[in-house]
Amino acid sequence: MKVETLETTLRNVMKSIKELDKGLAFLNSKVKELKKLEKDWYGIEEDPQGAEDTRQVLIDFLQSELGIKDASDIEFQRVHRIGHFNQQASKPQQTIAHFLCN
Repeated sequence: MKVETLETTLRNVMKSIKELDKGLAFLNSKVKELKKLEKDWYGIEEDPQGAEDTRQVLIDFLQSELGIKDASDIEFQRVHRIGHFNQQASKPQQTIAHFLCN
């Protein structure tokens, strides 16, 4: 009877380990995605009046242009634009994003 109990416990533990491995693989893939994304962004449209929430603009871009459905769950260390807003500029200001990875 004890052997059967140990075998059942071992099977349950092995199943839990497999589930944890899957979760770890998923998290590792998300970290790799974020590291690829952590860069300078060019061409993200600006608010014509210069009043914007740059973080929200980037989230909207990630969702609409890159298809990242859960982009609003991403934690950013910092998101900002480079330079001063210029309504006459031919291109949007560069956006810088640093992601917070624990």
